[in-house]
Amino acid sequence: MALARGAGVADPEIVAIAGDPVTRICSAAEEHGVDVIVVGSHDKSALRRLVDPSVAAGVVRATYRPVLVVSGKPPSAAL
Repeated sequence: MALARGAGVADPEIVAIAGDPVTRICSAAEEHGVDVIVVGSHDKSALRRLVDPSVAAGVVRATYRPVLVVSGKPPSAAL
């Protein structure tokens, strides 16, 4: 929360819901009227993508809302 506020997000909210991640993320975005959906992403091998599809890619395909996909380690973790 502090990181979000520090980045200028006025009223961040954490939402935890069980179920299919793509469906639940898109539903929560609709229910809360979000301006942008932010999801993390990391590299997977081709075999891993077959068994465990990308949630980020699924969200991008399943919503009309803007989606920001963040990839890689944060700068502080890279040090």
